[in-house]
Amino acid sequence: MGLDAQIGTSEITIYLVWVLLVFGLGLTSALMILHARFLWWPLHPPGYAMANSWGMSNLWSCLSVAWLTKLLILRHGGLRLYRRAVPFFLGMALGDYIFGGIWSIGSILTNTTLYQLLAIKKIQFKEKCFEIRKQAGWRILRDAKGN
Repeated sequence: MGLDAQIGTSEITIYLVWVLLVFGLGLTSALMILHARFLWWPLHPPGYAMANSWGMSNLWSCLSVAWLTKLLILRHGGLRLYRRAVPFFLGMALGDYIFGGIWSIGSILTNTTLYQLLAIKKIQFKEKCFEIRKQAGWRILRDAKGN
């Protein structure tokens, strides 16, 4: 018995993988060419690759606001206003990191939680929900067995 039979893959599955791989390569290549050729093209190739990642599921609203702000600045103020606004927004991001670091140092010194990233709270919430579901599942299994 071969490894394919043990794993449970078939020629159809392998064919489908290759079809989807070629489709993804073609779509990403098309996005890259369109992005390089047309200045107005809104879709960026790395955005397609990152669309289903952890960062996008947690930060999509922030990225949408940043995109909308950039669009409005470019549309109403042109390239000159955009170039003048870039240092302001980089300073906002740097300030967020600096103040997050200050709060983290304060947390270490006081041995309490003073500042917590939203993503960390979300992960902890998901872990707590998983634990509750796991405990409920064990109770259901126990009750079904009659214990």
